[in-house]
Amino acid sequence: MMSNTIFDIIIQNQGRQFTLENGETFSYIVKNGEIFIEQKNWSVTRSDIEAAIKYKGSAVSKLSDSKKLSYIFSILEQAQESI
Repeated sequence: MMSNTIFDIIIQNQGRQFTLENGETFSYIVKNGEIFIEQKNWSVTRSDIEAAIKYKGSAVSKLSDSKKLSYIFSILEQAQESI
């Protein structure tokens, strides 16, 4: 299970601009524990984030949409840098 501290950091950083490795920028909002990527038509669930943290490289098979990995890792890495 994901630590509440990690999810608190995710909540605190909503609305901030994040950058993917390819240079694309995005932001997100959190509603009811789900992260909505504002520039896309999909969301990232808490369980997606937990799978990414737990499985890292093998998370692709555990996530419903492997595109989400790059967004999840960008959020986690860049949000952590803001602490």
